Amino acid sequence: GLTIELLRHATQRVGVELEIRRVPWRRAVKMLEIDQADALFPASFKKERTALGVYPMKDGKPDDSRKIAEYSYYAYTTKDSGISLDGNQIKNADCPIGAMRLSAIIEQLKNTGHQVNEEETSRINLRKLLQGRICALVDLDFVIDPFLTSNPSLGSGIRKLSPAIRTKPYFLLFTKTFVKKWPVRTEQIWDAIGEFRRSPALE
Repeated sequence: GLTIELLRHATQRVGVELEIRRVPWRRAVKMLEIDQADALFPASFKKERTALGVYPMKDGKPDDSRKIAEYSYYAYTTKDSGISLDGNQIKNADCPIGAMRLSAIIEQLKNTGHQVNEEETSRINLRKLLQGRICALVDLDFVIDPFLTSNPSLGSGIRKLSPAIRTKPYFLLFTKTFVKKWPVRTEQIWDAIGEFRRSPALE
């Protein structure tokens, strides 16, 4: 996708070899924690994650000009459910709402009074939704939408609610070890991400 293309352009410019491993989010966070990976993406800003890694910062805040992209969390439910939205608040949910374990949306859902069922993969949550074990699923649409499109038997029974629950910038999060060893290179990669993201070639 465009994110992979963006990272390839950025790392090639700096002269860094890019190796990408696709793993469940929880495992990716653990790999970052124990220095089995140099970086993690896409990572929204969470203050507690700064104990594990380093975001591109400016004036003490995450630097949006060097984000990978903006992604949105949407609510998904079954076509025959009574779930609805009031603004970005989920209404009529009388059973748990599914979310990816450790995802940034969990705190917001809990703060609005919802019981959250956390799972390792979006596929498990989709299965639970169709089985009636959760009322709705809240996840990033760039993850869910392609999966539903490629699996029409699942997609036919699920509806996506609008507007988005939340939209946030996402970044390439480096380990502290990598940043300490390669401080200039780290900044160059983040700079290149920002430049290529604004390039017409990637639109």
